[in-house]
Amino acid sequence: MTTGKENRHVVTIVCGDCNNDTRGFEEIPTHCEGCKAPFFREAIPRDHDDDVASLRQEVSDLRDEILRLASRLDSKQAAERKGRALAPADCPFCGCNEVELTDDTSGAYIECIYCDARGPSVRSGSVAIEAWNARAKP
Repeated sequence: MTTGKENRHVVTIVCGDCNNDTRGFEEIPTHCEGCKAPFFREAIPRDHDDDVASLRQEVSDLRDEILRLASRLDSKQAAERKGRALAPADCPFCGCNEVELTDDTSGAYIECIYCDARGPSVRSGSVAIEAWNARAKP
């Protein structure tokens, strides 16, 4: 006994959300049988597995290239920060430009010579300068 479906054209769609195969006879399915998500974007028939594999490889290659470039950019920015001499900004309280870096056993901090304002005590001089320069004016 035959069902009549043997002679029909079968369309198989891969869901972009759950990667489930959904089959339709003669027409493209409108929603995924697995997650019930509607197919709004262009459906990918299973006939094009080679094209899909090629596109996935291309996306993977592009992702690797983006990560490589981002890593190079981070390295370049870090090198530029190291090359720049950090200098403490003027005192945010009194405006005096006579501030000094103290780096001792208790930590490193910036202190204004005129008004005795003091930045946070941190692990290194460069971090102390960055913290001092980041302070908002009162």
